[in-house]
Amino acid sequence: MQRVDLDVTLIDLAYPVTRKLTVPLSLRLTDLHLVLQAAMGWDNSHLYDYTCGRSLRWADEAGFFEGSDDRSLAKSTLADVIAEMGRQKSFTYTYDMGDSWEHDLRPSKPRDMAAGEAVIALLGAVGRCPPDDSGGARGFGYMLDCLADPDSDERADHVEWLGAEVWDQTVDLADRTKVVAMAAKWMAKRYKG
Repeated sequence: MQRVDLDVTLIDLAYPVTRKLTVPLSLRLTDLHLVLQAAMGWDNSHLYDYTCGRSLRWADEAGFFEGSDDRSLAKSTLADVIAEMGRQKSFTYTYDMGDSWEHDLRPSKPRDMAAGEAVIALLGAVGRCPPDDSGGARGFGYMLDCLADPDSDERADHVEWLGAEVWDQTVDLADRTKVVAMAAKWMAKRYKG
């Protein structure tokens, strides 16, 4: 089975949030979404899409964006996206069309799966993902600014909403690894090594 390592970077955040995954090339984009949700710590409660270049887009609501060449999420795989990348080194996964959390996804060169290697796995993680519905990179940045300012009129509201006086940027790698492993186990029948 062919696979790639996938470097994932949450774009435009004030601190680094990255993940490194290993996944099969045959992974359906709908399943890649679930793996990304597990790895990042999102709640899987919003729409999402993948884009490559200016107009190529994989989405559930094909034809929604005028001028884009929409492809079906359910029928497409990671291999399909990589085949369309051409000279580009990455493609974009956007989660939550309101907050627009953009993730840069950089696949490695395809390789054969080694004996005993997990079909889907989290290889590394840096930075805790912001919570869902926190306003995107800009809105979440504003929240962090309010938390850091003891004189902010909105600080108390943000402390209550986030449940913390200070936002801990540290990712719980063991927890994220466990959640990705659970997602991988759920998908195991589709992607046997």
